[in-house]
Amino acid sequence: MLMALLIFRTYMEKERWLYMRNSQHSFIFATVFVCFLASPYLCNANGDVVQQPTLSGLFATELSKNGEVEITTNQEYCSSNKRPLHVNQEMAETLAQALQYSKHIEVKSECQKVKTEKEYQFCHFYFYSPNKAEQWSMGFAFLGKPNDGKIKAESIQCFSTP
Repeated sequence: MLMALLIFRTYMEKERWLYMRNSQHSFIFATVFVCFLASPYLCNANGDVVQQPTLSGLFATELSKNGEVEITTNQEYCSSNKRPLHVNQEMAETLAQALQYSKHIEVKSECQKVKTEKEYQFCHFYFYSPNKAEQWSMGFAFLGKPNDGKIKAESIQCFSTP
């Protein structure tokens, strides 16, 4: 896994055009990479832990389907400075920055019930560093359905922590 991260990081550093000029192309790489990150957890998980990576996989797939959706709220929390800002562009920029700043990256998803919503919950899909010295996270917040991964596209917004 570490070797794959290093190879991908080296490739991204040499080929910066992947995430700077062609965000759709780089989002494909980002989506494949996210699935690659989540795959060990899917294979080695047991009990309650199975729900966490499965949820991340469902949300990653749904975010890729909504790649052309424009993000209009909370743009100050986004990694990309390009406007108009689309989900695929932000995903590629987020992954590129995560690879630049950390040697270890993990992906996580979590949801909380909202009193005003019956079907959807307030969810996060994000990359973070498990290294206690780094403590950062970058990703998306949205209204989603944890049971099937569906997302209200108009609710997608960026979020990040230092």
